[in-house]
Amino acid sequence: MTLKVDISGKELVEAAIPLRQSWEKDMKELFLQILTDEGLDVNKDDLYISVSFMSSGEMRELNGLYRGIDAPTDVLSFPLWEGEELPEGWGEIALGDIVIAPDVVKDNASNANSSPERELFFVLVHGLLHLLGWDHQDEEAESTMIERQERYLERIF
Repeated sequence: MTLKVDISGKELVEAAIPLRQSWEKDMKELFLQILTDEGLDVNKDDLYISVSFMSSGEMRELNGLYRGIDAPTDVLSFPLWEGEELPEGWGEIALGDIVIAPDVVKDNASNANSSPERELFFVLVHGLLHLLGWDHQDEEAESTMIERQERYLERIF
């Protein structure tokens, strides 16, 4: 399997958050580990994920449009296969889009006494888990999802 991660708005994240030089490579490797751990047959298909960085104003518009919340958020995910089995033998399968507001991530890191880079990877993992069907609709599901995110983050932090 190959994993293609298409990144747009990279200049926004690199301007807002001090990142290691290998952050893109590290993100892709972590995504591959997560996809394997979450049960995808990594030897079968090529996968595609879009990661977009945008301003907090643009994120506020998206959050209002899709969640009815008139405020920016750190990450939104738009899975393409929600509640469905992934197709087999398609060659390249698009899992969906992860949209991130670096300024919100940076503020969240400050509020959580965390590094902005770690917080960025936290929301990247969070977004990927949403693409794979994870959700946090109640306290128990949220706790399980956060535990899972932290376990994955321990691999690189």
